[in-house]
Amino acid sequence: MKNKIRWLYVVLGILIFICLGTVYSWSIFKKPLENALSLNSTQSNLPFMTFLAFYAFLMPVGGKLIYKYSPKVVLITGSLLVALGWIVSAYSKNIVMLTIAYGVIAGSGVGIAYGVPIGVVSSWFYDKKGLALGVLLSGFGMSPFVTAPIAKINQHLWSFYNL
Repeated sequence: MKNKIRWLYVVLGILIFICLGTVYSWSIFKKPLENALSLNSTQSNLPFMTFLAFYAFLMPVGGKLIYKYSPKVVLITGSLLVALGWIVSAYSKNIVMLTIAYGVIAGSGVGIAYGVPIGVVSSWFYDKKGLALGVLLSGFGMSPFVTAPIAKINQHLWSFYNL
């Protein structure tokens, strides 16, 4: 029974990483953002670059928080930051606000939450750690295959709604 339950953590971790990996679908929003805010390519990439920086800088912080609190608390905190960043991003009227909302807030949330599935799965798989973590991390890599089409559909629905 324990063998089956530990694979459930891998599946749940994949789902978490699919959600966290939406950053790699940024290209879907790039051109509409450039058109809406009259930005050049470098400017429209600023939220994406800031997201990646905060994500990278806060991963060690998230790792420390897991030991201080618990994986559940850290994952919820990171998830709430990601959600807040996405919501505020949706209402951003300029590149500075978008960079703070998407880049700083959502990027921080992903950085904090990223280590939780890795830590949980690695503790359950003492015998097949490499396999389990490889399967788990595939969720982050395959995120654009799931989230980009959803974002594209949503983009078309939104443009239809605004006619």
